[in-house]
Amino acid sequence: MDKYQADVLIVGAGAVGAALARELSKHSLDIIVADRLNDVGGDASKSNSAIVHTGFDAPPGTLESEMVVGSNPMWDRLCGELDIPFKRVGAILVALNEQEEAELPGIMAKARKNRVYDLDLLTSAQVRNMESDVSDAVRAGISVPRESITDPFLLVVALAENACANGVRFLVDCEINNLTADGGGYLAESDSARIRARYVVNAAGLFSDRISGFLGIHDSGCIRAEDSFISSTALPRFACNGLFFQCPPRLRRASCWLPPFMATGSAGQRRRNSKTRPTPNEQARA
Repeated sequence: MDKYQADVLIVGAGAVGAALARELSKHSLDIIVADRLNDVGGDASKSNSAIVHTGFDAPPGTLESEMVVGSNPMWDRLCGELDIPFKRVGAILVALNEQEEAELPGIMAKARKNRVYDLDLLTSAQVRNMESDVSDAVRAGISVPRESITDPFLLVVALAENACANGVRFLVDCEINNLTADGGGYLAESDSARIRARYVVNAAGLFSDRISGFLGIHDSGCIRAEDSFISSTALPRFACNGLFFQCPPRLRRASCWLPPFMATGSAGQRRRNSKTRPTPNEQARA
């Protein structure tokens, strides 16, 4: 069994783990990133909508609101430094019936509470002026100009490559199956390695509850989200300039349409949530 020593152990080599590794590598620290899979970005970071949100619809006053709203302006510089695609395409939240239209002022008020002030209420005519192929059923909408898209695959790879170039060590096929506090630090164990670290960062995504559970921390639950993507090449021709969200966003935010950006083109997405964490076999089939 291999033995390692580090200042910081990051468990999980997805977008969060890789980004943390890159940022911490700017300092004089010995950093290890351990992931259960054989490459970076293999779980949730490969299975998302590629959308960079403004946080306009986050629950006000929450950590989610603080993090999403605060990080959004940083993406232009980050993606420029990593030399990966990033585009502020904007989004339109559309209301298709009277009930959804009545919710729009409340969504605007929530955005202001989240310090997202650049939204605009749109009439049906204004929506169609911005997106000529939109359905005639649209009654009104909200413009969210800073909603953006990137390439989530290239993002994780670029973050990890940059961190690696700065001296971060990546241990793949290294699923942590035990973590204990040990003499002022921590001891993490996998089937192939023992890693001693002064600090441990839990960036294990869907498996973060398992990692924290090793230390008796059970204050977080993981919600599984199953997404389906459909390539635009399999759908009737539809040209769009930006993102579409259906109202209300917190319930159906993942019912959306993405403009052509990556090799697969536009995609329609719908989400179904469950509190059951998937098994490794289910993840492999996803």
